[in-house]
Amino acid sequence: MVSAEAVRQEVVALDVHGRRRVTLYVGQQCGLCEEARRMVALIQSDLPLDVQEVDITSDEALEKRWLLEIPVLVENDTVIANGAMTYVELYDYFFGE
Repeated sequence: MVSAEAVRQEVVALDVHGRRRVTLYVGQQCGLCEEARRMVALIQSDLPLDVQEVDITSDEALEKRWLLEIPVLVENDTVIANGAMTYVELYDYFFGE
Protein backbone atom coordinates (compact mmCIF):
# COMPACT_ATOMS: atom_id res chain seq x y z
CA MET A 1 0.00 0.00 0.00
CA VAL A 2 1.24 3.48 -0.90
CA SER A 3 1.36 6.22 1.70
CA ALA A 4 -1.01 9.12 1.38
CA GLU A 5 1.92 11.55 1.18
CA ALA A 6 3.38 9.70 -1.81
CA VAL A 7 0.08 10.00 -3.64
CA ARG A 8 -0.13 13.75 -2.96
CA GLN A 9 3.32 14.27 -4.43
CA GLU A 10 2.59 12.29 -7.58
CA VAL A 11 2.13 14.47 -10.65
CA VAL A 12 2.87 12.10 -13.54
CA ALA A 13 -0.15 10.31 -15.04
CA LEU A 14 1.85 7.45 -16.62
CA ASP A 15 4.36 5.12 -15.07
CA VAL A 16 7.72 4.34 -16.68
CA HIS A 17 6.13 1.58 -18.76
CA GLY A 18 3.46 3.89 -20.18
CA ARG A 19 0.65 2.46 -18.07
CA ARG A 20 -2.07 4.77 -16.81
CA ARG A 21 -1.86 5.51 -13.10
CA VAL A 22 -4.94 5.37 -10.94
CA THR A 23 -5.44 5.56 -7.20
CA LEU A 24 -7.93 3.38 -5.36
CA TYR A 25 -8.89 4.84 -2.00
CA VAL A 26 -10.13 2.15 0.38
CA GLY A 27 -10.93 1.61 4.02
CA GLN A 28 -10.61 -1.25 6.44
CA GLN A 29 -13.33 -3.89 6.69
CA CYS A 30 -15.01 -2.49 3.58
CA GLY A 31 -16.97 -4.96 1.48
CA LEU A 32 -17.41 -2.49 -1.36
CA CYS A 33 -13.64 -1.96 -1.36
CA GLU A 34 -13.08 -5.69 -1.90
CA GLU A 35 -15.53 -5.63 -4.81
CA ALA A 36 -13.80 -2.54 -6.27
CA ARG A 37 -10.47 -4.37 -6.14
CA ARG A 38 -12.04 -7.20 -8.15
CA MET A 39 -13.50 -4.78 -10.73
CA VAL A 40 -10.17 -2.97 -11.14
CA ALA A 41 -8.39 -6.32 -11.53
CA LEU A 42 -10.81 -7.26 -14.32
CA ILE A 43 -10.07 -4.00 -16.12
CA GLN A 44 -6.34 -4.65 -15.65
CA SER A 45 -6.73 -7.90 -17.58
CA ASP A 46 -7.65 -5.76 -20.64
CA LEU A 47 -5.65 -2.61 -19.94
CA PRO A 48 -2.33 -2.34 -18.13
CA LEU A 49 -2.92 0.00 -15.20
CA ASP A 50 -0.61 1.08 -12.42
CA VAL A 51 -2.97 0.96 -9.44
CA GLN A 52 -1.90 2.55 -6.19
CA GLU A 53 -4.09 1.57 -3.28
CA VAL A 54 -4.37 3.99 -0.38
CA ASP A 55 -5.99 3.13 2.94
CA ILE A 56 -7.71 6.35 3.96
CA THR A 57 -7.42 5.46 7.64
CA SER A 58 -3.68 6.17 7.37
CA ASP A 59 -4.33 9.90 6.94
CA GLU A 60 -6.86 12.03 8.82
CA ALA A 61 -7.41 14.41 5.88
CA LEU A 62 -8.06 11.55 3.47
CA GLU A 63 -10.40 9.93 5.94
CA LYS A 64 -12.43 13.14 6.26
CA ARG A 65 -12.49 13.60 2.48
CA TRP A 66 -13.38 10.06 1.37
CA LEU A 67 -14.96 8.26 4.34
CA LEU A 68 -18.52 8.35 3.03
CA GLU A 69 -17.52 7.66 -0.57
CA ILE A 70 -15.08 4.73 -0.44
CA PRO A 71 -14.07 2.93 -2.45
CA VAL A 72 -13.03 5.73 -4.77
CA LEU A 73 -11.05 5.28 -8.00
CA VAL A 74 -9.24 8.43 -9.15
CA GLU A 75 -7.13 9.33 -12.17
CA ASN A 76 -5.47 12.76 -12.37
CA ASP A 77 -7.70 14.22 -9.64
CA THR A 78 -10.79 12.98 -11.52
CA VAL A 79 -13.10 10.60 -9.70
CA ILE A 80 -13.73 7.72 -12.07
CA ALA A 81 -16.10 5.82 -9.80
CA ASN A 82 -17.00 5.45 -6.16
CA GLY A 83 -19.13 3.26 -3.96
CA ALA A 84 -20.59 0.23 -5.73
CA MET A 85 -18.44 0.21 -8.88
CA THR A 86 -19.34 -1.95 -11.84
CA TYR A 87 -17.18 -3.43 -14.57
CA VAL A 88 -19.32 -1.67 -17.20
CA GLU A 89 -18.83 1.70 -15.48
CA LEU A 90 -15.06 1.25 -15.43
CA TYR A 91 -14.95 -0.18 -18.94
CA ASP A 92 -16.89 2.79 -20.31
CA TYR A 93 -14.46 5.19 -18.63
CA PHE A 94 -11.30 3.50 -19.87
CA PHE A 95 -12.44 2.33 -23.30
CA GLY A 96 -15.33 4.67 -24.15
CA GLU A 97 -18.75 3.49 -25.20
